[in-house]
Amino acid sequence: MNLLVIRMSAMGDVAMTVPVIKEVLRTNKDLNITFVSRESFRIFFTDIDRLTFIAPDLENDHKGLGGLYRLFQDLRKDTDFDAVADLHGVLRSQVLSSLFKMTGVNVASINKGREEKKALTKESNKTFIQLKLTTERYADVFRELGFIVKLSHKLPKKKDSKVPSSVLKETGAKAGPWIGIAPFAQHKGKKYRFDKVGILIDQLQETYPKSKIFLFGGGEAEIKKLDGLWYEYPQTILAAGKMTLPQELDLMTNLDLMISMDSANMHMASLVGTKVVSVWGATHPYAGFIGYGQSIDWAAQIDMECRPCSVFGNKECHREDYACMMDLPESLIVDKVKLIIPPLKE
Repeated sequence: MNLLVIRMSAMGDVAMTVPVIKEVLRTNKDLNITFVSRESFRIFFTDIDRLTFIAPDLENDHKGLGGLYRLFQDLRKDTDFDAVADLHGVLRSQVLSSLFKMTGVNVASINKGREEKKALTKESNKTFIQLKLTTERYADVFRELGFIVKLSHKLPKKKDSKVPSSVLKETGAKAGPWIGIAPFAQHKGKKYRFDKVGILIDQLQETYPKSKIFLFGGGEAEIKKLDGLWYEYPQTILAAGKMTLPQELDLMTNLDLMISMDSANMHMASLVGTKVVSVWGATHPYAGFIGYGQSIDWAAQIDMECRPCSVFGNKECHREDYACMMDLPESLIVDKVKLIIPPLKE
């Protein structure tokens, strides 16, 4: 049986599909999956048997309605699909799914739970409850198509992975915990106060004197900020801008712990089995986006009546001061780290 799966973006959302895809293939031995997404996300799927990854050219050949029709034709050239799983639920994936549906192919699409999320994030009288995890929403799409999917919600077992040689040159042999810090996110409501990252590093070093702190980020502006921090704190190792995505994943595999915002780094660390202390501001784990296999007990967040005010952290703060992130103490993050890496007693 051949199944087409569509999820174009974003990085964290695509990463969250991986444990679901693996489980679908594990429990359905006669199934082959063609996964359509962006080329930059191919690395997440390289070790999955019976999966073919297709990266459309969304900027040229497959741009616009005409391009989507060409993509539809290109996908049908080599494979007769029995069903389509739309894990994205946006106009582009809906158009592509509809084209297949018109040819008699069974289609199922994600239910994003928009009304539930609206109730969770409204300004007053919130319905403050844990919503269905995004990975379970993905799994529901496959269940609708008749597949058996039972998610464990446990971190995968770590694989043997070499630390990039460029990193080993700077770190030497491992003598204490390796901790990653990824303080950035796409939207302001999810970003950590950068002026507090140095304080967090100091507190981690005080708690774990032999630790190495690795700094993660992406994009020119983030790398420039982290470069200044790396220069100021010689006990840190700058990962951002120095490694490819596969190398970053190898490094994350060798970390004892990752500290990340509600961002792609949380999901990437989850993929390789690394525990994450996730830091939450305007968003909340209740919306269903916590990393696969991660515990809400490891989530650093402060209770405020206005939280969460956004599903993605992209809305303006009602208070205008972003206190949910600005006032989050570094000591709270360190306390969560201690739950995972107990400090050595003197």
